[in-house]
Amino acid sequence: MRLADLSTGVLFLVFSVVAYFYLIPTQIVLSIPEDHLGPSALRPDFLPRQTVLLFGFLAVFLISSAIREKEPEDAPWTERRRLYQVVVVFAVVFLYTYALELLGFAIVSPVFLAILMWFMGLREWRLIVPVALLLPVFLTYFFWYSFYVILPEGSLF
Repeated sequence: MRLADLSTGVLFLVFSVVAYFYLIPTQIVLSIPEDHLGPSALRPDFLPRQTVLLFGFLAVFLISSAIREKEPEDAPWTERRRLYQVVVVFAVVFLYTYALELLGFAIVSPVFLAILMWFMGLREWRLIVPVALLLPVFLTYFFWYSFYVILPEGSLF
């Protein structure tokens, strides 16, 4: 049994339950009374609830795989590598959120994606460059045309 994966899965499952039953109902407010919503109208809490349900399902999957899998005994350096990866990804995501305010989604996201893909072991630049450039463009158009959401444009521009 892998204790790190098991504890992470349990933590994620607890977060999912708290988010689904407490955070979403108390923080998302309907601007239109429920009796005025049509049968095909999506409520504001629809997407957050679906996301939390998926997150909870993945947490259960992580717990079950941690219980079934045995702890590797021959490679103690892998645990340090995983911890190093978590710390670096956390730091990069932290910097990404602050850079979004300053430079905007269109400039920061390709750099962020390229750094993360390279750091996680992908060394094929013919794959990194197109994904890093095209995914933010796709997400920008998807969020604008699907949800009319403008992604951060940055305060410098």
